[in-house]
Amino acid sequence: MDHSPLIASLRRTYDVAGRQGRQAAYAAMLKVTFGFLLATAVLWGAAHLNLMLPRSAQPLFLIGLGVIWLMLFLATSAAALAAEIRRLHDVGLSGWLTAPLPVLMLIFLAFAVTDRPGAAGAAMVALMVVGLALEATLKLKPGDPGENRYGPPVEDRGLFDVDPPQAPTPAT
Repeated sequence: MDHSPLIASLRRTYDVAGRQGRQAAYAAMLKVTFGFLLATAVLWGAAHLNLMLPRSAQPLFLIGLGVIWLMLFLATSAAALAAEIRRLHDVGLSGWLTAPLPVLMLIFLAFAVTDRPGAAGAAMVALMVVGLALEATLKLKPGDPGENRYGPPVEDRGLFDVDPPQAPTPAT
């Protein structure tokens, strides 16, 4: 079995150059989300092993799981950000438009853990609604039909977003 399309797809996971069509962007986000949820479920299951450990080892075990989860979160966030940048390139926009996202996410998380976020929390919710509307618009907008400054137009190639394998040429 030839695994080259899968390998090429994995190599493209963190690549921010070029363009990516709508279907490939959806597929990339699904792969990232599914991978993260699967890893989180495995770590959640592993956290229950904590009860079988001696009391002195339990905090260290949970800290280790937290560090692993944080690394997975950062890796999947970087992959999602790369897919988002390629999608922005497809509609002719700069990937730098995603720069405020990590900062806004951290601000939102800071308000989410407080007991009384007040007006700032309401503003963050409003900002999230606006962001989701912009995200939906971006996901539904077709890419530039011609070449733009980020490269030639791409055709949506589905899940792996790579060229189909070529048939071997006969030796002459």
